[in-house]
Amino acid sequence: MYEKGQGLAQDCDQAVAWYRESAEKGDAAGMDLFGKMLEDGRGVAQDYAQAIGWYRKAVEKGDAAGMFHLGVMYATGRGVEKDFDQAAAWYRQAAEKADPSGMNILGRLTLTGREGIAQDDTQALVWFRKAAEKGDPNALFNLGRMYKEGRGVTQDDAEAAAWFRKAAEKSDEAGSYALGAMYEAGRGVAQDNSQAIAWYRKAAELGDSAALRNVVRLAPATVIELVEMPGVFRIGGGVTPPRAIHQVEPRYSEEARQAKLQGTVVLQIVIGKTGLPTQFKIMRSIGLGLDEKAIEAVEKWRFSPALRDGKPVPVLATVEVNFRLR
Repeated sequence: MYEKGQGLAQDCDQAVAWYRESAEKGDAAGMDLFGKMLEDGRGVAQDYAQAIGWYRKAVEKGDAAGMFHLGVMYATGRGVEKDFDQAAAWYRQAAEKADPSGMNILGRLTLTGREGIAQDDTQALVWFRKAAEKGDPNALFNLGRMYKEGRGVTQDDAEAAAWFRKAAEKSDEAGSYALGAMYEAGRGVAQDNSQAIAWYRKAAELGDSAALRNVVRLAPATVIELVEMPGVFRIGGGVTPPRAIHQVEPRYSEEARQAKLQGTVVLQIVIGKTGLPTQFKIMRSIGLGLDEKAIEAVEKWRFSPALRDGKPVPVLATVEVNFRLR
C-alpha cells in the first residue's frame, strides 16, 4: 500500500516519462507538455531554460499551446528577460491559431490596455467570445463580467448570471463565486441564499478563501469538506511537518465580544510548497463571526514548508486559533 500522495507522485513520474518520450520523438503536443512539467517542476527538476527550449521546439511545429506558454515565460521573466512586447506577440500568435488560453489572455490584456496592447472593450469581447466558443472557463467568466459591468455590451445581469453559470459548471473558481454573489444579491436570478451558499461552497472547495468566509457568514454551522487535491501529502511516512514562522493574532468580531464568547476554532488547511496556507476547512466552529476571523488570521500566517526527500511539498495540516477575552 502507498499513501495517496505517493501514488500521485508515481503517476507524475510516469507522465514525465511518457511526455519526454513523445517529445523526443518529435510530437509537438508532447514537447509542450514536457516543457510545462519542466517549468512547474512536476516529476522533474524545475528548469526554465529547458522548458523554453521545448516550447520553442513545439512552436517550430506550429503548436499553439507552446506559443501561449512562451508568452507566459516572457511575461513572468522565467528563464528569459521579462519582455511584455514579446509576451503579447506570442499570445497573439497563439490566439490567431485558436488557442483558447491565448484568446482569453489577449482579451484580458485588451480589456485593461496592458503590455503594449491598446485598450478596447469591443475587441476584448471578441476574443472572450472566441475562447468561450472553445469552452474555456476563464473566458466564460470574463464574458459574464463584461455583461455585469456593461463593457462592450449593454449591461444585463441575467446574461451575466448565465455566463457565470456556464463557467461554474466547468468548475471555474471565479465563476462559482460570481454566481454565488448573484444569487445572494438577487441580480439576474431570483434571490436565494441556499443557492448562494451552494455556489460559494463550490468556489471554496476550489480554493477561494473569500467564498469560504461567505459560506460561514451565511451558514455558520456549515463544514466545508476539503476536496482531494493531486499532489497533497499527509505528514508522516517520510514527509516532515511544516513549522509556523509567522503568526497573526485573530481579531474578535463585535458580536462575539458583546456575548463574551471564548473558545478555539480548529481549521484544516493545505500548506503549499512556498509555506502559504490555502484550502480552509472548519473542523470545529464556535460561531458569532469568530470562524471567519480565524480564517482571516491564518491566511496571514507563514510556514516553513513540509519536506519530502529534502524537497518542499504541499501537505494537509490542522491548526488551532484561540479566542480569549482579556
